[in-house]
Amino acid sequence: MSDSQHTEQRTPFVLGKPIKNPSDFYGRQNVLASLFRAILNVELVSVVGEHRCGNTSVLYMLAAEEERQRHLSRADDAGLVFVFLSCQLATEGPDAFYRRLALGARRVDPDATVDFGGVIDRVWVEGYLEDLAHRGRRLVLLLDELEVIAGFDEAFWEWLQVLVTEYDIPVVASTRFDLSQYRTERGGPPFFNLFRSIYIGSFSPETVEQFLREKSEITDFDFFAVRDTLQDLAGRFPFYLQVAAALFYFHAGGESHVSEAQRQAVINEFKARTWTLFEDAWPKLPPIEREALVWLAGEGRPHGEAEMRFHKALLSLERRGYVVDGRIFSSAFADYVREHAASI
Repeated sequence: MSDSQHTEQRTPFVLGKPIKNPSDFYGRQNVLASLFRAILNVELVSVVGEHRCGNTSVLYMLAAEEERQRHLSRADDAGLVFVFLSCQLATEGPDAFYRRLALGARRVDPDATVDFGGVIDRVWVEGYLEDLAHRGRRLVLLLDELEVIAGFDEAFWEWLQVLVTEYDIPVVASTRFDLSQYRTERGGPPFFNLFRSIYIGSFSPETVEQFLREKSEITDFDFFAVRDTLQDLAGRFPFYLQVAAALFYFHAGGESHVSEAQRQAVINEFKARTWTLFEDAWPKLPPIEREALVWLAGEGRPHGEAEMRFHKALLSLERRGYVVDGRIFSSAFADYVREHAASI
């Protein structure tokens, strides 16, 4: 299949779900390279990012054959089995975790000799790891939203920690928080302290450039012509950039440009579509970060102790992607913050 044929069959935008196709994945190559090195070194790493920043997509890219071929030697890749496990689907307890692990292993490891139809418990998991070892392979555990199972009993975490150590299992987890910070502030197992963090947030300017260029080529719409509006609405936040670009594409109706009326329609629809998402994100932010956003959305700046909290919060907000170049990443989110502040 030619490149042009492949391009014609691609969906221009990925909205509301993680990216599984490497062709739709932008930037983050340094992150992937670091994670593949960590896997080979049998490390435990958490990819820390806000919802819709792409940390789940990073896990899928680690399991994608195209990315494995780019970052791993053939011998290294042949010795690893990448199993993705959504912790959101395992919140019932450890038994659900074992079942999800078995389901993931069955999808990617057709040569396994263990019984996938029998009782799935700790003994089964240990048997599967022995089966992998007998075949000269190792498990790579990709855990999405690890913090949602932080409340599992202490015995589970002790078992998992021993298992990871005994069988040299690298673990890459996606989380919204630095796990050691999460444990300090909210509680959690000592296992969390073993993870080092890699933060992801806004796209780099270079990645935004690549995104606009490739989407322009795929759709024949000139996204560079509306670049200023895209930046105003979405900054460099991956999900919101996809939303704003998709709205321009659909409002253009096959044309390469939009009228001023269409541009204003995109702005209005973007604000309507994202308001509930902002409402979801707002209460999940720490109080000092909400306070800093209120200051940023206003005209003044804090003084004294409040100023110290403000600058500390800015660093975290920049890391999350909510602040870019010293401003709130989106005019729509700034409007939300101002309205929310006025209602308090």
